[in-house]
Amino acid sequence: MKEEISHISLSEIDRRLDVSKKGNVIFSELVSVIRSRGSSTYSAEEIDRPYRIDGTRLVIATSGEALYGVNLTDCRIAKGMMLYIAPGSVINPVEISEDFDVEGVLVNELPFGDLTAVVPECGEAAIPLTGAEFSRLEGMISLIWDSLSEGAGAETVKYLSAALLQEGFSLIRMAKADVAASESSSRNLLEEFRHLLNRHFLEQRTLSFYADELCVSSGYLCALIPRLSGRSFRDWVNDALLQEAKIQLRSTKKTVTEISDYLSFATSSQFCRFFKRMTALSPKEYRASI
Repeated sequence: MKEEISHISLSEIDRRLDVSKKGNVIFSELVSVIRSRGSSTYSAEEIDRPYRIDGTRLVIATSGEALYGVNLTDCRIAKGMMLYIAPGSVINPVEISEDFDVEGVLVNELPFGDLTAVVPECGEAAIPLTGAEFSRLEGMISLIWDSLSEGAGAETVKYLSAALLQEGFSLIRMAKADVAASESSSRNLLEEFRHLLNRHFLEQRTLSFYADELCVSSGYLCALIPRLSGRSFRDWVNDALLQEAKIQLRSTKKTVTEISDYLSFATSSQFCRFFKRMTALSPKEYRASI
């Protein structure tokens, strides 16, 4: 039976992370900093034990990988990635590799006052980082650690933490913009496919033809079409053929055999089977019904 979700505060982090060395975590009123420990952040007992966090969490994975359920959404993080989790979120560790390790901060929202305005609502995000981005975040986390270790004032820690969160959100915004641009490009590709199909479906019905025309791989196009349209490549081809068959049956005096040849079916029998499978009527029955 799953444990009921508990509410976790910063004072509970020590127990939750099973920290025995205070050198790995620094606690303060404003922010707690987790340093890389060279071992898994979670023990096996923590798997499938949901809990709620009070503060904002921003961590970078220094090794290994893990799958978290965050607010009922899967978030996978691996070495070289950043994970942001908003305050009040429910976290449920699902899969944790033995070498998974992170460093980052838990920022208590309350002492920040109007500084929280620099942090837009996001919920959760797991994004890959370039080497330079990873090093930059790692350096900022280290600076907060050093400031706390050396007894820096609250204002210093507060502004350093705000800067780290702002940097994290800048990276999230850029990542989302890249995804949006990619999605826009994909939709343009789908439109190009649709126009190509409209011009060539009578003689070209292979996925490879359209992939070559669009300068993408067959596998990519095969996956993209149903993802964006909800219909497979074969569905699109069949619908184009059926639409044209209905036009020919309704608007011309061509025989079924002539229409079959026009649509490039191998035989009229094959065309009749196709038409009946798609409409539950034979071509002659359909023509008689209009």
